[in-house]
Amino acid sequence: DGPRLAYECTFVPGLSDQIPEKLRGVFWMKGNIMNEELVVLQNGQWFPEERKLIMPLSPFNWAWAAIDGTMPKNPPGHGKFYKDQGMARYTMTQLVTNQTGFTFQFSKCPGARRMIWPYGLPGHACEKGSGEPPELTYADLKAHFWGEMKDSDQNGQYTMELHPNTDGNSWLRGIYTKVFGLSYDLTSYNLVRILDGDGNPVEPYHSEYMNYIGDANLAFWYNYTDPEVMPMLKKERLREAWNLMWEGYCSQVPTPDYC
Repeated sequence: DGPRLAYECTFVPGLSDQIPEKLRGVFWMKGNIMNEELVVLQNGQWFPEERKLIMPLSPFNWAWAAIDGTMPKNPPGHGKFYKDQGMARYTMTQLVTNQTGFTFQFSKCPGARRMIWPYGLPGHACEKGSGEPPELTYADLKAHFWGEMKDSDQNGQYTMELHPNTDGNSWLRGIYTKVFGLSYDLTSYNLVRILDGDGNPVEPYHSEYMNYIGDANLAFWYNYTDPEVMPMLKKERLREAWNLMWEGYCSQVPTPDYC
């Protein structure tokens, strides 16, 4: 099944076992309005002194709902990003074409006050003051493109905030955007662990995921379909590689709106 494939194809002995246990395993992006379903953090690299995890997008560590007519039960956002094939395909390719990497910088939970939706502040879901080493309860998350790890082009602030009393198995994946000084929390979702660091099901989340996904198929990224892309990337011909990947994408979308 999809979670098992994700776990087995991303666990790297000597690397994955250096990552804190609560960050290993397979996570379900529950409530993500995009057609993204599973993510794996265990094939990143952990820097204990800095309390930082660096994770590249790599084969089998990200899964989307496949664009094949199958669909999970009651997908988030009324299924907009599942039904619109052009948007769904765009979602599936943007991380790959941008050579995305992620950093998770852990620190103490700020414990911001809760606000009425659609407003929200970073750190409102975790317990205030928690997260002293070696505990992990809060992280600022940044997305980086094309290996530029010092820069981030993301819009807004991304976080991971551990829900109390969940044994490290349920996090808020905060997505906060400021508009005219107000902080909005419109598209945050829950990141719940369905397989633990040893590959065992985590209940009740595993059963909940299996019921949700039903007969829907998943799509994993595992390689470039055009053999010219990888040589270009190795020679740092990034713009040429990017153009080539997008040409392949645009040849498959049903409408030209996303090209």
